[in-house]
Amino acid sequence: MTERAEDFALLMTLEMGKPLAEARGEVTYGAEFLRWFSEEAVRAFGRYSVSPDGKSRLLVTKKPVGPCLLITPWNFPWRWPPARWRPRSPPAAPWC
Repeated sequence: MTERAEDFALLMTLEMGKPLAEARGEVTYGAEFLRWFSEEAVRAFGRYSVSPDGKSRLLVTKKPVGPCLLITPWNFPWRWPPARWRPRSPPAAPWC
């Protein structure tokens, strides 16, 4: 992903209208997330606990099950504050 960061940034700019500098930052940010989570995959820790009958110990481990697909909605540009929080009348909001 870092090798093709410029391609991804340009694609984001063309698809969403995001400024190129901001898209580059977002690609770098996303690449760091991928790097961090891929390094976490090798650290599969377990914990010991006593079995319900009290005669033995159990080892509980967490193992990755594989890739997951997540679809999250977003909108660009992000507007803050949301329209429902803004005052509606011009005298109440001279900055609008």
